[in-house]
Amino acid sequence: MYAILQISKIKDENLVYADNDSAGRIRWANEYDDFVSKAPVVVKESIIKFNNSSNHKEKFDAKKRILSCGMYAIPFIREETKKGNIEIIGIMPEILEAPAQCLEYNNSYWLKWLSDNESIINDFIIGK
Repeated sequence: MYAILQISKIKDENLVYADNDSAGRIRWANEYDDFVSKAPVVVKESIIKFNNSSNHKEKFDAKKRILSCGMYAIPFIREETKKGNIEIIGIMPEILEAPAQCLEYNNSYWLKWLSDNESIINDFIIGK
């Protein structure tokens, strides 16, 4: 659960960490805002590709793009599970950077986790 609050886990965007100068902080904030604005589109497109592809490489690439959005993918994964797409929930342990033993948890566990943490998802990730 701690990973939900860690904004520093944005990997693929190669954010420049803020230096001690204000220009570095402004640059980091601008890059972060740019990432956050693109994440929903990236996740939605990647989930569609993940769902519709029978090609292993395409599915892997879509999963990689979803994972690159970190915690911002969680609300979209939740929506997909509500539509009945349970396969996508297998990404949850990697998004949350869960301990190795969590990789063995089944889909029911992650569906319950999404339900139990809905207020956290809404408050901290979506900003509702």
